[in-house]
Amino acid sequence: MRPTRSQGLSTCSLKNSVFFLNSADFSTEHTLNITYHPQSLYFIKPITRWSSSLQGHEDAVLASQFSPNGEILLTGSGDKTVRAWDIDTETPRAVIKDFRAWVLCLSIKSTNDLALAGDSDGHVYLLELETFSIR
Repeated sequence: MRPTRSQGLSTCSLKNSVFFLNSADFSTEHTLNITYHPQSLYFIKPITRWSSSLQGHEDAVLASQFSPNGEILLTGSGDKTVRAWDIDTETPRAVIKDFRAWVLCLSIKSTNDLALAGDSDGHVYLLELETFSIR
């Protein structure tokens, strides 16, 4: 916030609010107290640590997708695998290892029976989630 002077008045702009100060009251030697009142009723609590982690991938996880019913999490990694996780127990259900390159994207069909996985070579794979295999 930088004040400007015009015709004996100083104006300060803070986003869309404008304050007018008398030039006689404004000095660089004094402080101006500004009271802030939050306009939102929603407060966001910052996340400071992980609540849990899923061990299994040997390289960085590059893609993740929750199933529409919330029971399965698919993760794709730089280790050329897709892992299916049980959300309730936080344990792996299956590992699919038949990818040629890093798995970069995942998408699960709304019926929870099929998923698509794309790798960094441009190949797209159709995954069957009942058997956890590539079709």
